[in-house]
Parts: sequence; C-alpha cells; structure tokens
Amino acid sequence: MTDSIVHATVRLTILGDGGRVDLAVPLWTEITSLAAMYVDHTQCDPITLHASSGRPFAAGSTVHGAGLTHGDVLVAITGTGLPGRRVLGRDEADDDTPAPVRAEARRDLMGPVATVAAAIVAAVAGSLEGGVAADGVTAGLLVLALLTILLARGHRRVDRAWLSVVPLLVAAAAATSAVATLGDGDSGDVLLVAAVAGLVAAASAAAVRTGSPRVADDWLIAWIFTGAAVAGAASACLLMDWSTTTFWVLVLTLATVSTRLVPARVVEVPDHVLLDFARLAVTAWTAREQPRRSFRGVIRRDDVESVARHALRLVDAASVFAAAAALTATAALAMGDPGTSRRIGIVMLCLGAGASMTLGARNLRIRVARRVQRTTGTVILVLITLSMLTGLGVSARPIFTTAVVALGALLLVVARAAGRGWTSVRWSRTAETAETLAGVLVYGSLPLATGLFDWMRVLTSG
Repeated sequence: MTDSIVHATVRLTILGDGGRVDLAVPLWTEITSLAAMYVDHTQCDPITLHASSGRPFAAGSTVHGAGLTHGDVLVAITGTGLPGRRVLGRDEADDDTPAPVRAEARRDLMGPVATVAAAIVAAVAGSLEGGVAADGVTAGLLVLALLTILLARGHRRVDRAWLSVVPLLVAAAAATSAVATLGDGDSGDVLLVAAVAGLVAAASAAAVRTGSPRVADDWLIAWIFTGAAVAGAASACLLMDWSTTTFWVLVLTLATVSTRLVPARVVEVPDHVLLDFARLAVTAWTAREQPRRSFRGVIRRDDVESVARHALRLVDAASVFAAAAALTATAALAMGDPGTSRRIGIVMLCLGAGASMTLGARNLRIRVARRVQRTTGTVILVLITLSMLTGLGVSARPIFTTAVVALGALLLVVARAAGRGWTSVRWSRTAETAETLAGVLVYGSLPLATGLFDWMRVLTSG
C-alpha cells in the first residue's frame, strides 16, 4: 500500500507573490485545489496557476491530466490569468466545449463531408467514362489525399475528420483505376474491384495512422478492419467462384454482426484499471474486527475518461462504417435477381438485419451510434419492403400495402409515446425477444441467401 501511495504522489513547487510553497499531492488533485492550497498557505489574494512557460491550466484539469511530474514549478498569478492564451490540460473534443465552439467545429466538418461526396461522384463518373477521364480522376484523388495529409496540422477535431477521409480517397482512386483496366461483362469485376479497394483502404489507413499517431486512431482502426473484412470477403468469393450476390450477403451479415460485437469489445483494459472494486464492496469493518491492509490500486480519473472517449469514438466509427456497408449491400441485393429460393433467403436476411439494427440501437447510450443504427435499420426495412412489393402479384399488393400502413401507424403512435417518456417493462422484454429472433433470422437465412441450399439440393439429387 505504501508503494502505491508513493507512486500516486507528485511533488510540486508553486512560486508567486506570496513566496514559495512545496506540495506533495496525489495525481488526481485538481489544479483549482492546488491554487486553494497556495492561498491558504500564503494568505494572498486569489490566484491562477500557470505552467513555467506562462500558459494557464484549465479549471477542471488534474495533476495527471496536465502531465505534471516530480519537480515541476508552477507560477501563481494574481487574478484570472492572461487573456487570449491557450489552455493546457484540455481535450478539444470534450463534450463540455461551449456551444459556439461546437458550432464552429461542425462548420469545419462540412469540408471533409463535401470532399467525400465529391470523391464518390468523381470515382463513379471516371469509372463509367474510362480512358483519359479515369486516369485524370485517379491522379486527382491521389493528389487530394496527399494534400489532405500534408495540411492536417491545425485543429485536432478537424485533423481527425480530414485524416479519416484519406483512406476513402485512396480507395476510390484504386477502384477507378481497377475498373478502367477490366473488361466488360466479367462477372468477377465487382469482386475484384471490391478486393482491391478494401485492401488499399486498409493499407492507406495503417500508413496514415503510423505517420500521425493519436490523431485519428479510432476512425483509422475502423478503416483497417472494414477494409480487411471487405477485401477478405471479396477474395474468398473469387477463390471459391461464388457469385456477387453471395459477396453482398456476407457484407450485410458482417455489418450486422459488427453492430453487436464492437460495443462489447472496444474497451480492452482490465476492469480493475477502470473500477475501484474496494469502494464498491458492500462489506465494512465491524467494531471487533481488526482493520485490514488494503492493496487497492490507484484509479486515475483522467485515464478512465481517456479510455471512455476512445471507446465512444470507436463505436461511432464502427456504426458509420457498418451503416454504409449495410445500406450498399441491401441496395445491391434488392436490385439483383438471384432466383426464387435465394430471393426468399435475401428477404429474410434483410428483414432480420434491419430489425436487429433498429432494436439493438436502444441498448446504446452513444447518441450518434444510436441514431445511425436506427436510421440504417429503418432504411433497410423500407428498401426490402419496396422490393417485396414490386415482386408481388396485382391481387396481393393491396393486402400487403394495407398491412404495412397499419404497422407504420402503430409504430408512429409508439414512437410518439416513447418520445414523451413512456416506458414499459413488458414491451422492453418483448423488444429483447424480437431482437433475439431477428438475430436468429439473420443466421438462419444464410443457407438460402448464399445459395448453399440450392447447391446441396443439386448435389443430393445427382
């Protein structure tokens, strides 16, 4: 216990008008508490603590969060500090940032979003045109990616957004170049382009993360796993001579599974690092019991907050990538014509994936991820419903449309009631059961959707 106390204590010196004060404080001590200690020792006017370079510390930062070590000297300045100076010990992406700053950050994010849209449109146009246009689009996207890396040296939030765009730009350039070199009418073109684009995206994300560590690690990690998963699925389909429909089925399944696995796997540190189990214990010393020695470790609040923020950003990134992959796969499956038995499996798969994402989003406390998953699941259900409607006969369409409208009206009433604060334990358990059944439907429809059922039927009939 003595060793843990020693390692958790920092010796600091504060210099000011009231003289010099030497303190030994725990790592979790706030800077405001240090200022109060100095005022109590010297009986001087209220002061603001600054680093030896003259920069002030944030009011809510701690000794560990500010990076202070043994022997550091702090300067006590009477008053509120120097105006216009940047504050130390503050993460620019914290949730307690003032509203005008958050609004300005959102405006700064419009640039990367517009770049993504322009890159997708340019890649599609270059792929359709081919020739010189494809070469020009490829070169332009690569130059834009290089400029993005070189110019990402400003605001941390904006740098994170711009560096997250780089793998998409490089992958779009690789896909455009691959499409231009392929022949027309080959059934493996989509698989080859997807494999190349996914592999290039994962490699470029790894390179950017190596060159700019701790800037956009969360989004780049999501790029690496997503690119590797897409490239692996496409390569497996090419090697096994599977159809493009099977590839889209695998993509949709992997996207649905990722929405369940990522929130439970993003925190990769032991529980005792984040939780003080001794404080959570319900037992206490009795009057006759001798005090026992505690070997409790030090739980640093700043480290816990850092792990939590990183986990939240990972879940957000995974939700966005899963939504994009699921929507693309659903649209491709809805527009395809794989056959009767596979069509039934695809409809069941899309229904299960949409319901799983929509119902699973209620377990997330992260606002962005929850909204993205709910929206994605709803859009998937709408797309597959429209696909089912077009495939029905003339006599069955009125009945199907009436049932869908009635279900939509019921969901509208439930949504309004839930938005006003209505809760129900019974319906919550019903939603859990429905979510479980949706997951079972996703896995159970794979033999039909991938064509395994048809292959086994042909194999046994011969």
